[in-house]
Amino acid sequence: MGVFILEHQIINEGKYMMEIYQGNALTEMEKKIIFIVASLVNKTDQEDQTYELPIDELYRFLELEGLNSHLQFKEIIDELMSKVVEIPREDGGWLMTHWLASVKYIKDTEVIQFTFSSKLMPYFLQLKRYLFNCKS
Repeated sequence: MGVFILEHQIINEGKYMMEIYQGNALTEMEKKIIFIVASLVNKTDQEDQTYELPIDELYRFLELEGLNSHLQFKEIIDELMSKVVEIPREDGGWLMTHWLASVKYIKDTEVIQFTFSSKLMPYFLQLKRYLFNCKS
């Protein structure tokens, strides 16, 4: 999967995601990461699905370059994993969780693995089904 495909998916899905989760204090880089990973979600994925991206492709899309790119990315992920998502519930309650359950860098294969919070995955799967039905 190339960066251009990711960009197209992010534009289509990202606008809808921002309407659902507006008000979260995510930086532009954090939003890009969430949109990139969300673009990989398939409507048949499991709640504990892991998504994998080549690190060079991810860095290119995020415009991270140079000797500090690994450190910059790690700092962005560290901040992102500290962010809390609050989702209002139809019954008047709410759900609080984190965007990502885990992010793993695998040095040997130069890939990054992302796993969304299992509490958040149903929302991404529902979004993917909605977008799939709209495009059909």
